[in-house]
Amino acid sequence: MPAHSPRPRTGAGARIGAGIALGAAAALTLAACSGDADEDFELLPSSDTTAASTTEATESDAADPSGASSSPAASPSSSAERSGEQSGEESGEPDDRSVERSLTFISLGDEGARGEEIGCGDSAVTVPYTTTTITPLAEVMEAQIAVHDREYEDTDLYNVLSMSDLSLASATIDDRHATVELTGEFLIGGVCDIPRVYAQLEGTALQFDNVDSVTVLIDGETLEDRLSLK
Repeated sequence: MPAHSPRPRTGAGARIGAGIALGAAAALTLAACSGDADEDFELLPSSDTTAASTTEATESDAADPSGASSSPAASPSSSAERSGEQSGEESGEPDDRSVERSLTFISLGDEGARGEEIGCGDSAVTVPYTTTTITPLAEVMEAQIAVHDREYEDTDLYNVLSMSDLSLASATIDDRHATVELTGEFLIGGVCDIPRVYAQLEGTALQFDNVDSVTVLIDGETLEDRLSLK
């Protein structure tokens, strides 16, 4: 019999062989390109990751209805400081009104050695007193008559008003003239107490730069009349 030439394989076997060859070529191509792909492209998030991000954004918006979640919140301390500054400015709190003034007491028989000589060999001595109100004249006059001890705070200074019980009704300044109105019991011990009373009442009011003269009234009567020996 004559020899026959081999027939090419057809059918299922040929198709399987061709498929294997194509698969191997595709695998080699993907392996060769895999390095560059990792460097040049970012992996897209999976559907689960995208859903989680969307859920977080929705919850954040719900927690902050103002929609200002993207801007940083002010720190509590900064907000408190700004609030304190604004409240201080709006409250109109007055500045410190502390001013050093003085009260007057008497150094007996020192011939003016410790202060201004006033009579009977005495001197008027001032001691520091700090006023803190917007009516310093009234404040110092009230402090002056409020001392009831015969000697002022162990200073060896005599208080001629220690025998009296006076209260301040008013103290005003008008056109550089001070008027001090007192009420209550007023007593003195003798003639030498007269200049002492003037020093402790009128002298205390005259310490102010805007006062040139003083009128002291006790129960509506002038100090001169109350001290008169007639």
